[in-house]
Amino acid sequence: MPEPSPGIDCFTLRVGPENLSEVRQQASVMMAKLGLNQSISDHVLLAVDEAVQNVVRYGYRPEELPGRIALSAWRENGDLLVEMRDYALPFNAGDIRPRPWNPVRPGGLGLKLIYAAMDEVIYSHAPNGEGNLLRMRKHLE
Repeated sequence: MPEPSPGIDCFTLRVGPENLSEVRQQASVMMAKLGLNQSISDHVLLAVDEAVQNVVRYGYRPEELPGRIALSAWRENGDLLVEMRDYALPFNAGDIRPRPWNPVRPGGLGLKLIYAAMDEVIYSHAPNGEGNLLRMRKHLE
């Protein structure tokens, strides 16, 4: 993905189970600043919320919580780009797969929701090897 344009909006937060609503609130403000319509904003916020929950649940060990995430978003060539960086141990992106849906077993829909809400989803390690990057793209036109 290309580098962000000057219109980038970003924030960094310490995250844990107790402040997921703060992340949603900050991300919602970010989407409003970028001038997204409500439908697009709702899709992006769903993907961001699920991604942050996954990082809190699976990325950071309990003793590392609250962990840190940085969320950036910008518009580029008719698309919205969202990048989320965590500082948890790097993981193998090939190991990330949505599990089969089971109506009896709760949970497990986060990845399915992320992929359904966004047009492109790319996981990678942070450039300096410290943490992970999630890059998502949503077509706006």
